[in-house]
Amino acid sequence: MSYNHLTIFEREKLLKFQAQGISYRAIALKLHRSPSTISREFKRLKGEYSPSRAQRNYERKRKKCHKPRLLDQDSTLRDKIAYYIQKMHWFPEQIVARFELEGLTCVSYATIYRHLYAHNLGQPLRSKNDRGLKRHLRHKNHTRHTKP
Repeated sequence: MSYNHLTIFEREKLLKFQAQGISYRAIALKLHRSPSTISREFKRLKGEYSPSRAQRNYERKRKKCHKPRLLDQDSTLRDKIAYYIQKMHWFPEQIVARFELEGLTCVSYATIYRHLYAHNLGQPLRSKNDRGLKRHLRHKNHTRHTKP
């Protein structure tokens, strides 16, 4: 079962329906939501219901619930990994093995690949078509095509 969070438009409709004195079940039927979702939404804000305040609370709590990326927290580790990829032409698997031998704390090679492809390990791109550190990975003369 999937769950979709209430939008600001639905929250405004909630306020309108509440002002008309419509019950939680009737509101739930009109919005195609569970009655418990509607009742929890009204109970979440003490006092008079405000859609904008409810949306702000939701967005504030939503920002806090995501785990920060590991390589964004430790810039020295990220720069060291970038050095090994760029200057030494090592694979992330080799880097992780090296860090384990030295007793350094490190992340998994999958995390390194994910951060490399999504955020270029925090390194700035020099031009519009610069592929970044991905270009320094060895790939046996095969070009890598990104999925659209």
